[in-house]
Amino acid sequence: MNVAARRNLLLLLCSAALFSGCGILGNQSHDGRRVKRWSKEWYEMESQVPVGTRQKERAGQLWPPFSRPTGEEMQFSHKYHHAHYWPYPYNCEDRDFVRSLSAQQVANGWVSHTTLYDYHFDAETHQLNNSGNLKLRWILEHAPEERRMVSIQSGNSAVVSEGRMAAVRSESIRIVGESNIAEIALRVTDPLGRPAMEVDGIRRAELESMPSPRITYTSLPSGNAAGGE
Repeated sequence: MNVAARRNLLLLLCSAALFSGCGILGNQSHDGRRVKRWSKEWYEMESQVPVGTRQKERAGQLWPPFSRPTGEEMQFSHKYHHAHYWPYPYNCEDRDFVRSLSAQQVANGWVSHTTLYDYHFDAETHQLNNSGNLKLRWILEHAPEERRMVSIQSGNSAVVSEGRMAAVRSESIRIVGESNIAEIALRVTDPLGRPAMEVDGIRRAELESMPSPRITYTSLPSGNAAGGE
């Protein structure tokens, strides 16, 4: 038998093994189960393998050198499917990830916006000052219902925190009634900004301490200003 005949016979045997599912191509173990290669179950399990180039070791080096999946290569039909429909469904996962981050940022923003800070309370009595009363009323009457939760910056002692909690609860009952008050909770935080009075004081002090202009100005003679006439 010449070389060409032996090659054709080998190709014929490989093709028979491929379509019949016998020999070394017949069964394969996945997750402790042995399934017939090229069967429906086998394709379903193969569809769960990661996409992309596999990392392999050759000549003592990893190819490619960055992190990649390992194991058997993807089937051609699966490669074609991913290439044909790319970037679906991975773009859906990316969009969900971005939406979840945006939703978390919005939630954090509402928590900050519905928090009563140190400057909303009197430093001696721990009662709400005028600014705190206005802020609490806005939360109870105008904040969306799903965001209507009153957070209170915790004080430097349990006595301060309890006094603030009692003051907020009492004022909430006065504004909307006991059956309609929002959830009230302490929060360990620091104010992200400054009271308006403090900002106004800083700006006024800046204007008052502004130095006089250092560039002197000398006007031109009236004749030059008139064009030399």
